[in-house]
Amino acid sequence: MLLHADSFQAKAKQLQIDRIGIAAVKPVGDHVKDTFLRYLEKGRQAEMHYLERHLEKRFDPAMLLPGARSLVVILCGYAQAEDTPRHPHISLYAQGKDYHLYVKEKLNALAEHLPAGTFRCFCDTAPVLEKYWAEQAGLGVVGKNSLLINPDFGSYCFIGILLTQAAFDHYDRPLYETPGFTHPCADCRLCAEACPAGALQNGLDANRCLSYLTIEHKGERPPLPAGWFGCDRCQKVCPANRSIARPGHADFRASDTLLSLTEETVLAMKQEEFEKTFGNSAILRAGLDGLQKNIKAQPHGKPATSF
Repeated sequence: MLLHADSFQAKAKQLQIDRIGIAAVKPVGDHVKDTFLRYLEKGRQAEMHYLERHLEKRFDPAMLLPGARSLVVILCGYAQAEDTPRHPHISLYAQGKDYHLYVKEKLNALAEHLPAGTFRCFCDTAPVLEKYWAEQAGLGVVGKNSLLINPDFGSYCFIGILLTQAAFDHYDRPLYETPGFTHPCADCRLCAEACPAGALQNGLDANRCLSYLTIEHKGERPPLPAGWFGCDRCQKVCPANRSIARPGHADFRASDTLLSLTEETVLAMKQEEFEKTFGNSAILRAGLDGLQKNIKAQPHGKPATSF
């Protein structure tokens, strides 16, 4: 089955998908594989042991879907206008609807244009190198903050993958292959210098990353010089985020329920109330225990010294 890429991209636009790129399925290059393995060997993944599993699938998407020929990569922007109400202690990406749900809905709607049984949809739900494939599909480049940087949406974008057995009449090329291309990070080190935990020295070290510590980490917290859930410091100082093409989707705006949250209400929450409040939010990943640990680890006016 051969599909017209331009026509498929037009369908994505009709679905209000912000950006789409298409790459041919092939194993990742040796350099990418070696870099990932060195990252694991250094223990920079911290306790995210799922990154150590299914490496053969992570390095070759065809193993996730026999006969796969193409990866359709979509981006959904989530930055909001400056005057949009937001909770000061929660990372921007988790203010509104859980992006896993939103992006999956977009992917499934796009996949309706493919025959049943010829595709799989992923949004952080399979061992796929999403940022690498977004690069291959011409949607941006990975920055020094370890995030994908898109020319129009900066790093404020979610990635979705549609792996399909269909082939396309042409494929997109990485931006870094464009003549005269200049990497948006170039000699800039603002993100590394602004990181309150020093997690971006010579690449990302999850052991020190405040997003990791407030979301993925299951143990006790060190004093946290940031918010309750996640940390946007590296994104706030990034020059690529100063001129976003347009605000992200309304689904990612903070709800009134979230905006009204206080330390006292969260610390007094029971599990049932937590699930009801955050059942449609990425905050659910931290768990009630984790969210309460994060709040208790705040300096409350006293400077944190662990970093």
